[in-house]
Amino acid sequence: MRKAHNRIDLPAKEIAEKYNSGMTAEAIGKHYDVAKKTILTRLKEEGITRRQQPSYNVDSEWLRIEYVDKKRSTRDIAEEVGCSSKHIAKQLHKHAIPIRKHCGAPEFTKQERVNKWAKPLDEHPLWKGGVTSLNEHLRTATFEWRMECLQSTRFTCVVTGMRHKNLDVHHTKAFNEIRDESIAELGLLKHKKVSDYTVEEIASLFELIKQKHENIKGYPIGRSLHKEFHKQYGVHATESDFEEFIRNYNEKEAVV
Repeated sequence: MRKAHNRIDLPAKEIAEKYNSGMTAEAIGKHYDVAKKTILTRLKEEGITRRQQPSYNVDSEWLRIEYVDKKRSTRDIAEEVGCSSKHIAKQLHKHAIPIRKHCGAPEFTKQERVNKWAKPLDEHPLWKGGVTSLNEHLRTATFEWRMECLQSTRFTCVVTGMRHKNLDVHHTKAFNEIRDESIAELGLLKHKKVSDYTVEEIASLFELIKQKHENIKGYPIGRSLHKEFHKQYGVHATESDFEEFIRNYNEKEAVV
């Protein structure tokens, strides 16, 4: 294998020993002040197989009872299992258990929807009389998804492999597309302000957007790089565009 002229000199055997002893690639990278990706590359060169994440297999009957009969959310179940809500969503698909799309789904009675979602907006501590923009409000539905994405890379940028002061999470599908799809699926008209919708409509939109994000990939990326990516590829860029952006960045860094 041809080695780059600016290759960092690292003790490969020592790195392999640390990894085999249980240290993570990220921890080893911090020890040698290099990116996690660099450590993974050296481990691969040493023939070390990368450790896999736990499978978290979920019993289908138990999952059906918790999700269908008890009407628990995927996030609630995920907290008990110790995995992400995305994994629970995948398990639902695997076991052919229909996924609820939003709080207006027929599985819920009117009172159950009220108890679970329809808390009056004017009781919310951030209520501003309904003048908040719809986009601003609905983006808060992605908070847990965003945190899961950031935690998946231990708050490092997927492009540089380093920690950044300001990290965004890049959507592989534009948030505006997700928002507009959700509005259309619920048979609502598109408005600009929260106050243009009823409490139940906002609750349904909020929950549907959360549900949709369970099947959407998100990539932590430094804010300046994120802006540069969209400057080059536009708002409706594809996942392959993002992969190309990462390759181009790494190739550019390799010759510096």
